[in-house]
Amino acid sequence: MSGRASREWAANGGRRRSLLGRVTAALDVVVQTVTSLALFSIVIINTVEVVMRALLNHSFTWVQDTNLLLASCVYFLGIALVYERNADIAINIVPEWLPRRPRLTLALVTKVAGIVTFVTIGYFGLELVQVQLPFRTPTSGIPNALYTAPLVVGSGLMALSTLRQFIDLAAGRENLDTAA
Repeated sequence: MSGRASREWAANGGRRRSLLGRVTAALDVVVQTVTSLALFSIVIINTVEVVMRALLNHSFTWVQDTNLLLASCVYFLGIALVYERNADIAINIVPEWLPRRPRLTLALVTKVAGIVTFVTIGYFGLELVQVQLPFRTPTSGIPNALYTAPLVVGSGLMALSTLRQFIDLAAGRENLDTAA
């Protein structure tokens, strides 16, 4: 067993991840890379902008639009990381008092509600992208649809991660105490 496979085996309580679990884990790595690069780009762009303003009294017209686009990527793709890692904030006062079976039912219903919510957001996000397609930002010409695209992708990723959590929880592969 390779080092990665043995770490995966240990991290999952001696069980191999499902295909969906492996897909969402791989997407997690891709999204983490994209959001890290977007955040790094924001820092670099703003540093260059500040230096250009201070030294040469020159400002780039595209900085504001680019920052907003990159920030949209960081936020809407970054929240997908939180959901994949099941690290969202949850108030579990009531579920802690429930016996195991009703707590499991509540967790599964919550996951279904999350999936429906994320799919709905993604659907209407796609509708908005279609409306925005002919329009561009006035200062830099970036297509307006690109600002909504991270929302659509992020909601799709969150729906996928929540579906994986639902399946793992229903199959007993996810700890009920950590399931939000």
